[in-house]
Amino acid sequence: MNQRKHKCFLGIKLMLAVLCISAFQQLKAQNIVTGEVTDSSGKPLQGVSVQVKNSTKGTTTNAQGTYSINALSTDVLVFSYVGFTPQELPVGTRSTIDISLSSSSAQLAEVVVIGYGTAQKRDLTGSITTVSGKEVQDKPNSNPVSSLQGKVTGLSVVTNGTPGAQPDIRIRGTSSLGQVHPLYVVDGILNDNIDFLNPNDIDRIEILKDPSSLAIFGVRGATGAIVITTKKAKAGQTIITFAPSYGFKKLVDKIDMVDAAGFDLLFKEENDNNQVPTPDYSTLNANTDWIDAVTRTGQFSNNSLSVAASTEKNRFNLSLGYIYDEGIILREKLQRATIAINDEFKVAKWLKLGFVLNTARTNNPYDATQILDEARKVMPQISPGTKPFLVLNPYGTDSIMQNVYSKLAVGLQSGGVVNPILELENTWDKQVNIELRNVGNVYAEFNFLRKFTFRSTFYADMSTIDSRKYTPLYYGYDPLTDIPELYSQTTQVVENNQTYKKFQQDQILTYINKFGDHSLTATGGFTTYYFGNFNRGGTAKPANTPGALPIPDDSRFWYINTGFQSDPITLATSSQYENTTVSVLARVLYNFQNKYYLNASWRNDASSRMLKQNRNQQFWSVGGAWELTKENFMAGQKIFDFLKVKGSVGVLGNQSAVDDGNNTLSYPAYPYLTTGTAAIFGTNIYNAAQDAYLANPDLKWETIDAWEAGVELNAFGNRLHFEGTYFNRTTNNLMTFVRRDEVGLRPELINGGSIRNWGKNFWQHGPKAFQKTFPSVFQEILHS
Repeated sequence: MNQRKHKCFLGIKLMLAVLCISAFQQLKAQNIVTGEVTDSSGKPLQGVSVQVKNSTKGTTTNAQGTYSINALSTDVLVFSYVGFTPQELPVGTRSTIDISLSSSSAQLAEVVVIGYGTAQKRDLTGSITTVSGKEVQDKPNSNPVSSLQGKVTGLSVVTNGTPGAQPDIRIRGTSSLGQVHPLYVVDGILNDNIDFLNPNDIDRIEILKDPSSLAIFGVRGATGAIVITTKKAKAGQTIITFAPSYGFKKLVDKIDMVDAAGFDLLFKEENDNNQVPTPDYSTLNANTDWIDAVTRTGQFSNNSLSVAASTEKNRFNLSLGYIYDEGIILREKLQRATIAINDEFKVAKWLKLGFVLNTARTNNPYDATQILDEARKVMPQISPGTKPFLVLNPYGTDSIMQNVYSKLAVGLQSGGVVNPILELENTWDKQVNIELRNVGNVYAEFNFLRKFTFRSTFYADMSTIDSRKYTPLYYGYDPLTDIPELYSQTTQVVENNQTYKKFQQDQILTYINKFGDHSLTATGGFTTYYFGNFNRGGTAKPANTPGALPIPDDSRFWYINTGFQSDPITLATSSQYENTTVSVLARVLYNFQNKYYLNASWRNDASSRMLKQNRNQQFWSVGGAWELTKENFMAGQKIFDFLKVKGSVGVLGNQSAVDDGNNTLSYPAYPYLTTGTAAIFGTNIYNAAQDAYLANPDLKWETIDAWEAGVELNAFGNRLHFEGTYFNRTTNNLMTFVRRDEVGLRPELINGGSIRNWGKNFWQHGPKAFQKTFPSVFQEILHS
């Protein structure tokens, strides 16, 4: 026993000795590193960040450009400063590290993604803002675009709080009475939303705002474009990344609700003015803030695991993601699993093959879009809580004890006002909404004759949404009498299946050449786009016969035909919609001596949704820029490192989604039919159908005449970057319904009216005193 203890003590002593030696060696390896940071001319730089890589340890340089930091010999110091290229240096055995930082022109040489290609930002004449994928990855939003709020001038983002819901996005104002959201372009495919993307899979986002960059999108370019590039493997690297995030969200700046005393005063004043007695509701003694009652602090998490590998001939990236998003409304919850995979293989020097695939399976939250609107209407004297009642089992003949939520006070509030919690708590788990979406492309890229590149791409976006909604039987009690009543009296199942198919193909030829002082990039192409929507739906409810059984409160029976009874009442519906667009396009990017720039774009779109005589519409833009700092007369000045004035003008198109008040018009030039009309032939009356509205034979898509002028500059040793732009946009040929119901005539769909948007965008980046954004947008309806 003693020998065992002796060996144990020896082991402990040996372990302590090893730890002490290790700690001594580590202490010995750690020293104070000092040094000076200067620019390329030897001038000291104040405020340079000196950081130990992959740690939170860091400092900044003082007015003399010197610094001091504790570091291990194995550490790497990272030196970074606005307007200068960051540098990394290992510490090693050095105690003094001096470094000179060079001015960075990366912002000017940055390659940005534009329609059907890429270009250096310096060569462009329009307004394009780039946002790194890192800016949206750690935000508590399952929809990446929601995280752009406040980051881009001229971009308005208004979220509604529902997990996964598409935010209201507008670029440079409202340009139509119909469609206002921008075009999304994900790895080349044109789309109306990006609900299928995991924020962690985004590499970068470009926001295109001016006619010079938007005309290439033709009939879909007027509302702006958000171009998204997903992550690809970096050359020569194999990286495994796990990116977890967790956060909270809550309602801020909520509507101020009147309390019970305030309601009493206002209600009495209303009744006194109407000369009617105020009802007696003194038994209601609650004081409920109904906005607080239906909201909560929701949790959010996004976990992503990715593997990226690259060789000389192959680049591969695989990403798995899972998003859990609770909304601010009680019981809301979204769950989304995503898979993103892309691979590019270099078959030969002249040929590359590749594909991109994004798959998402989303369990959407129940429909709570009206909850806040309903909550603000309920009088505060109603309590949101429950009371126990002995009630008749609505699914049987026995009596059961049940907790019942309050209805509204009959006679005090009615006419569409409901207790939102009564409905929410009884129906939130009776809805199923599953969406499966696959978005991807395959491409082949050929390089020939050294100057030419031909890229052939085929895209597909296919999704299916299966939804079921069950209406159960449940009670509510009258708060004035404390008597329970069957609030929902009939069971029902509504089942829907929606299928969306979108196919696109691009055949793009690009020519790039530099000859003498001239640089030219010319692009031409042919592209087609197909959209199809096919819907099937049905409703089932018990038969109107004595003894008909209700549909059981069991998810096994939440289908149109499950045999729960012999003769249910069923109703089946279906709808479908298809359209195509065929287009040709061209663009030229030209510069002379890298100081005079010219951009020109043109596109012709033929749409199946328009009459033959108006099927083809053309859109164009021309932009120019002048880089003044390349001129001899700017050579001696010390303020501006880069100064460019620019402008563009063009005509853009809007394939507007028009709504006549009853339906969104899939084919605006071809009116749908309405029934309920009779035709008389002799002594007989026959049911008839007629066009829902009169379509103008000259109807065409809306167009926007747009121009902008602006300036870009870097100043004070690239410490300050500034962009300022003034824009003016006028939407012509608005698709407008002329109502003539008062004179007994059908409405007419015409091109009539205009909308004008104008404003200025300023963006500065530099020291904290300069880091401000000044957007300003104005709007008016010119005439109708």
